[in-house]
Amino acid sequence: MSLLERIFNAFSNKTKVSGAHWQELKSEQGKFSVLMPGIPNYKKHIVNTSSGMLDLHEYSLNKPDIAFSASYCDYPIEVVKQTSKKVILSNVRDGVISGMHGRLLSELIIEINGHPGRQLHAEISSGTGIMEGRIYIVENRLYQISVATGKQNAFSTDINRYLDSFKL
Repeated sequence: MSLLERIFNAFSNKTKVSGAHWQELKSEQGKFSVLMPGIPNYKKHIVNTSSGMLDLHEYSLNKPDIAFSASYCDYPIEVVKQTSKKVILSNVRDGVISGMHGRLLSELIIEINGHPGRQLHAEISSGTGIMEGRIYIVENRLYQISVATGKQNAFSTDINRYLDSFKL
């Protein structure tokens, strides 16, 4: 397949799940909502961080060729008081990229309702896929939302539909 044919296919087949029934996930405990193309699975993980053991609440939905994730965890208030939110966001970014054996391709400084955040675009595992994600810190709560997919779906309209639907 020529390069031109691959580009055409990427743009003409922009999404694998847009025919799915998108519905709002509302997390009362997490104090957020987001649209997902189906019903996500919920799992609580305990993660070991430089700030101590944290409860990570994760909602994930895996579809063929694309995966959606929304999670949150609460840092100890003392950590947030002693560490700038910029440093926390940088540490989380580095942990995310390292955890997926990826490479950061671009990063934007963003915010939601006046709270700081980052938008990440990364390559996963030696170029096998891409991850688009956003991280925010609100008081002592960290939110992470992301989409992972193969490079063939890098232009999927579902990626921005999902990320843009996140609300506090």
